[in-house]
Parts: sequence; structure tokens; C-alpha cells
Amino acid sequence: MDKIVEKKIKKYKYYKTLVKFISKKNIFQKKSIRKTILKQNPNYFQDADDIAKRILKVAKKLNKKINLEKIADIYLWYTDLLKKEELYFEKHKDYRNKNYDKVFKEVYNRPGYMFKYAIGLGTSQLFWENHLKVFKFYRENLVKKVKKNPLIAEIGMGHGLFTAEIFRKQKKANSIMIDVSDMCLKFAKEMSIITGAKKSNIQLKKDDIQKKIPIQDNSLDVLLLGEVIEHLGEGKKVMKNLSKKMKKNGICYFSTPANGPAEDHILLFTKVKQIRKFIKDCSWKIIKDSPITLGDMSIDFAEKNSKVINYCAILKKAK
Repeated sequence: MDKIVEKKIKKYKYYKTLVKFISKKNIFQKKSIRKTILKQNPNYFQDADDIAKRILKVAKKLNKKINLEKIADIYLWYTDLLKKEELYFEKHKDYRNKNYDKVFKEVYNRPGYMFKYAIGLGTSQLFWENHLKVFKFYRENLVKKVKKNPLIAEIGMGHGLFTAEIFRKQKKANSIMIDVSDMCLKFAKEMSIITGAKKSNIQLKKDDIQKKIPIQDNSLDVLLLGEVIEHLGEGKKVMKNLSKKMKKNGICYFSTPANGPAEDHILLFTKVKQIRKFIKDCSWKIIKDSPITLGDMSIDFAEKNSKVINYCAILKKAK
């Protein structure tokens, strides 16, 4: 690390150690993370240190051999996976996989793989410009508006940081966590408990929502549907059925990428207007949305050149 970077992060033990390991192991990531660090204010570093600490604690609870250097290795493994898919997408203008059953077998049904997946994805939350902006949108437009004692559900748990963020503010919230991966359910549950949730306030549901949605109709105050629809073979049917689960004034956080390749992405959007039409066709109303690109790239340029757009929105069910 250079002196400017070291000075900025020296107070933040977990974050600093993680940055040090990643920077030593990969020059490209070192340069990328340096750019991120130089743009941030002190609030970011405090937040990032807390997230790094929680990821480490959850990972160690599930595997005692994990340390920050191994988390750095997993993060680099995860970025390499995505790079391969990005190269495929640049060549073919399509996602590699179209079959959900194949993805389930090769990705979601492998506990060791999903353990690394949750860690890699969670660590990206610290360093990737688009993920930082998405998380900021989520906090400002959903978390701040959650009422007391809500019933929340998150589908596709991943690292669990999004549900945990609600528990940080609302200790008496009740959560339904739904995923096809036992490992991601365990990871997300521990993330919420570390953040302040009670075990008794969390229900784990191992279900494929394309076949069964284990939520009562008209019951949810909050639904978290971040980066899920693109993983499904029957996204439209699921999205329509989920609208029935919301209370009249319930709110949903929704995000999905356009031109965002990953090994387990199936449903491809290429333009923001496609996503908006998809939402409206599935019985939802957009309250606020934000298409996010890298750097100062315009949405028009990103769409014309098949560059990733991270679309996030707050939704309510349509009347």
C-alpha cells in the first residue's frame, strides 16, 4: 500500500488487513481498490470495517479455518469468475447459461462453493463502485422508511447484509429468509444475529420460489428482492406471484442488472426500459428507481455498448 492509502485506512483494523492482503496478491485489484479508497469519506471506512469484521465473524462460525487472508483469496477467486463471464458476454452478447436446473446443480447445490460465493459477493460490497451506490440507494430509500416491528422477507439471501441492515434499525423485526441453498440461509441468519437480531425472529425457508413461495398473501411489510430475478427461469411468474404477498402499503426493494453477466444469471435485460416494463407487467408500481453505471458513463452509452447497468428500485404492488 502507498502512504496516502495507508494513512486513510490505518484506523480500520479489519478493512486495512483485507486491503493489504488483496493488494499483495493482485496488482489489478490493488489499483482498483486504491481508486475506490481515494474517493471515500471517513463514514465509508467505518462502515466498511464493520462489514469486513462481520463477514469474518460469520465465516469463522461456519468454518473455523477462515481468516482475512483466506477471505482475500476468496474475493480474488470471485472476481476471476466474473471476469470469465464478462469475456464470454463481450463475445456472444448473451449469458452463458439458460437452464436453471443446470445452474442449481453446478452452483447452488454445492455448499462449499456457496460458502465462497457468499463471502466473495459480500466482500465486493466493500470495493465495487456500483455495489456501493446500490447499497446507498437501499439504505436511503428503503431502510430509513421501514416502520416499527415489520414482517420482512428476503429471497436469495447471498451474504445477508441487506436483511441485517434492517435488523440494525429494527431489532423487533421478523424475517422470513428464503433460498435454495442451505449454506446461504445459514450465512444470512448468522449475519443478522451478529447485527442484533434474535434467533426467534428469523424463519429459514429452503424453497425454490419458482415452485413454491412460503409466504402468506397480503402479509409482508417489506420484501427484499435484490439481484434475484436474473437467476430464474420463470422470473415473470415469480414476480407476479410475489406482488400478492404484500400488504397494501408494503414496500419492495428490487434490483437487477442489465448486461450483467455471471455464471448463474439466466434472464437477460439489455435496456432500462425493458426492466421497467417487466416490473409493470408483473403487477408492480415503481415508486423510485435508479439505474447505476460505472464512472460517468451515460445510460445511453451503456445500453448501446452492452455495458453493465445496476438497476435498483422501490416498488409497491399495483392496485
